[in-house]
Amino acid sequence: MVSPRLWTWATVRPYNHFVMFSHRRAVKLFSTGLMSGALFLAWVSHVQDNETHISRVESSIQYRENYAMSHDDDVHRLPASEHAAHAEDRH
Repeated sequence: MVSPRLWTWATVRPYNHFVMFSHRRAVKLFSTGLMSGALFLAWVSHVQDNETHISRVESSIQYRENYAMSHDDDVHRLPASEHAAHAEDRH
């Protein structure tokens, strides 16, 4: 017959060890996942903002060129220096 003390050690001890190990590991994985997720979202936001800025500059240039062509008016055309500055933003 197995003594109650040995039975308690053999059944409860490995379970407690497993629970503690899995809890620590879960906390570590969760915090690592949060950090990775936060960094990824920050990168996505930066890329999206950059692409939005570039597309807005390009659409602004295109709008002004189309407007100038449709009205046949040089007043609405971008000056050469400003157009060159926007061209640098595109590349």
